[in-house]
Amino acid sequence: MVTRTIFSSSTYSASFNVRVENTSATSKPPAFICVFGITGSGKSSVSSLFINDACDANLPVGHGQWSCTRDVDEAQPFMIDGREIRLIDTPGFDDTTVPDSEILGRIGRFLSQNYGRKDLITGMIYMHNITSNRFGGVSKKNFHVFRELCGPNALKNLIICTNFWSSPTCDIDEYERRERQLVTTPEFFKQAIDKGARVERYVNRGRTSAHNIIRKCLSNEPEPVQFQLEATAGATLMDTAAGKALSSELEKQLRDEINELANTNEVLKDAIKKHDDATRQEMEELQEEHRRTCQRLIADVNLLQAAISADRKRNEEERKRVVSEWEQHQEDLLIWTRQQEYLQAQLSQAEFQASLRREARAIRAKTVRRTVAAVVGSVTGAVSAVSLSMLL
Repeated sequence: MVTRTIFSSSTYSASFNVRVENTSATSKPPAFICVFGITGSGKSSVSSLFINDACDANLPVGHGQWSCTRDVDEAQPFMIDGREIRLIDTPGFDDTTVPDSEILGRIGRFLSQNYGRKDLITGMIYMHNITSNRFGGVSKKNFHVFRELCGPNALKNLIICTNFWSSPTCDIDEYERRERQLVTTPEFFKQAIDKGARVERYVNRGRTSAHNIIRKCLSNEPEPVQFQLEATAGATLMDTAAGKALSSELEKQLRDEINELANTNEVLKDAIKKHDDATRQEMEELQEEHRRTCQRLIADVNLLQAAISADRKRNEEERKRVVSEWEQHQEDLLIWTRQQEYLQAQLSQAEFQASLRREARAIRAKTVRRTVAAVVGSVTGAVSAVSLSMLL
């Protein structure tokens, strides 16, 4: 099956043949459903096959710590109950090679183009690995940024889908305890649930299970997400709520890593003093891991700060351009006004002169009439005198 990369460093497009499961005609527009989550949450990996199960696709698979979904990918369209479904696979903010700011930019560009075409998002599915025994660091950052990207109004169209319930080491009681903690803790999913988000379990592998979850999105009233509204209003990437959340989360994560590195250094010093080689080796490995993480986070923060500076520079340049255009407009308006005043003065002068000419013509005509009348009177008098003399 075919997938289409919508946004990446080298964007391309491909045509699709839509597989029809239900031959009934549909008058409804395609349902765009975005699937989010961090690496290992089962968005497109073979271990859970949510997207792959839903559309018989073969999206790339990430293994271990390496994130595979780096671009915004559209799986091959398919039909559910006579309606065309388009699943959008998005990268998480935990990529091992691509900065978080670039990930947000790719998602943002897709959302902006989608909104520009008036193809509103019908639903969103956020995948969470229920086998993960903690919800911190990357998971909290990813969901916080995602929640801000959606905004409060669009969260009613969100399904939080917990995954891996059928894993070989499944402990239902423990998983249900984690689920309760996730839905009742404000730092986790509670804020989204309070705004209308729903929680579903993706228990059994297969198309039927995936389609049943997708069906729950089809009755949604499509709603623009917060990022789309902010971008339309002219906000830069880092001025959006999602951009600010990402910046805040990265700085917090960096502070936490620096603290962890400091604690590791203390334990390492103690182990060296006590000649505890096992602990020393463990702490050295942990120290190196924290250093690599700090370096990556510092690079991400620097990129964000550079993006913010670039945004501010663009804003200042735009402000100067607008001011310059306004001043030029004012100058052009002044010139036009003066031209109009000059033309009006010329017109008034011409009208005044025309009026004088009309008055002169009227006086001349009146004088001519008087002269003619006088001449006629004189001639008439002379004729009368001649006639009288002849009679006498």
